[in-house]
Amino acid sequence: MQNDQLLLTLIVPIELKDEIVDTLISQEQVSGFSLGKIEGYSRNHSHFNISEQVEGHRAFYRFEIILEKRQLDTLKTMLKIVCGGSDIHYWLVPLFESGSLNPLPTEANAS
Repeated sequence: MQNDQLLLTLIVPIELKDEIVDTLISQEQVSGFSLGKIEGYSRNHSHFNISEQVEGHRAFYRFEIILEKRQLDTLKTMLKIVCGGSDIHYWLVPLFESGSLNPLPTEANAS
């Protein structure tokens, strides 16, 4: 059985969080996503400000989005527009399976 679902992970600078959230929410093909604040560590500190250099890391947001393979190019195009020239890192992995262990009842199957 072939599953065409993918997990797209974006590493986004703090200042772009709201624009990315707005873009993802506006996309009909995105049913939802996860968002978390992370600390990025790198040997290349040239892009860190003074505070980040002292702390040794830079703050980012990590977005995790499950989508269908056929939706990927459209979403990446939209994200490129929103991100402008910002350096957004991403990775993409295939999902073998996704779902809920204890799904909430819906109106259709609650009665």
